[in-house]
Amino acid sequence: IYAPLVKEAVAHMECRVCQVVDLGNTALLMAIIMKATVDPRHFRDSQWIFDNGLELLHHVGGNRFTVSKHAVTAKEILNWNE
Repeated sequence: IYAPLVKEAVAHMECRVCQVVDLGNTALLMAIIMKATVDPRHFRDSQWIFDNGLELLHHVGGNRFTVSKHAVTAKEILNWNE
């Protein structure tokens, strides 16, 4: 796959679509990731690094997006059965 890449992006995934599911007014694309790359200044040890001003854009549905600027660590899950 030789897809065009956005030079400002901190990560790229090149995928091959293997199934398209018709959902009426939209479609769900199932794909296999063929190649993935990430800028090591912003991703190390399986974690995003926000120290260098990284802001990640997330699509949350329709025409809505949100931006994450820092990571949050969840508290330990309590065992409600005890």
